Amino acid sequence: MTEGLQAMARANQLNPARNELLAELVVLTARDGNTAGARSLLDRGLRLRGTPDEIAYAESGLLHHAYERAQGRVAEGRIAEAIADLRALEPGIRDAGMRAELASRISMLEGVRTFDERAAAHEAEDPLTHDEKPTRAARRESPPSTVSTGPPPSPTRETSPALPRPWSV
Repeated sequence: MTEGLQAMARANQLNPARNELLAELVVLTARDGNTAGARSLLDRGLRLRGTPDEIAYAESGLLHHAYERAQGRVAEGRIAEAIADLRALEPGIRDAGMRAELASRISMLEGVRTFDERAAAHEAEDPLTHDEKPTRAARRESPPSTVSTGPPPSPTRETSPALPRPWSV
């Protein structure tokens, strides 16, 4: 437990009637990585006696730190865990705007997971990846290049004497 979290817990014990302290304690507990503890404080304390603004503040702090942890997990390649963590928050979020934002982030992460799964399946089917050089045999089997190595055609030379030029009269 960090120093700030300990101080806020102590302040909440000394002033249990001050809901803004409890809301801040929820946010600090979430920041410390204890989502279950923050949820417990929110559900068993603040929801029973806090104002809608205090509850919304605590929910938004809880979501903010959950998003940060999810981003860290995605950066580590643990997308499924990030999605599971965010899904676990869904039932407790009562604010419609926050629920919509949470659903949007979950949907975005599911899209990333689907893309990664498809890319992995494609790489499994085609072992030649973009950063590997083709083998000598693969180069021999490649179609010949159609790039002309001769000089570019002269704009004054007539290429087809049988056809009139469109600009001539």
